[in-house]
Amino acid sequence: MATVTVDGKVLSVDVALLTKEVVEPEKTEKEIKAEEEKVVAEKKASEDKKAEEEKKAAEKKAEEERVAAEKKAAEERKSC
Repeated sequence: MATVTVDGKVLSVDVALLTKEVVEPEKTEKEIKAEEEKVVAEKKASEDKKAEEEKKAAEKKAEEERVAAEKKAAEERKSC
């Protein structure tokens, strides 16, 4: 048995139950918030990128339609 003081409280611990396992300390509320904000920022960046790609695709399609319409109009003028 070992006697340990934690936060002003005295505890007895059976040494045989102790392991060499490394335990990560609990994250503070500030660290948790920072991680959550990072995830939200990454998600927003991903959504912005997707929206930008959709916008470019729509612009490209509109440009192709405009070019096709101009070609059709040019052909109609030639046939007249």
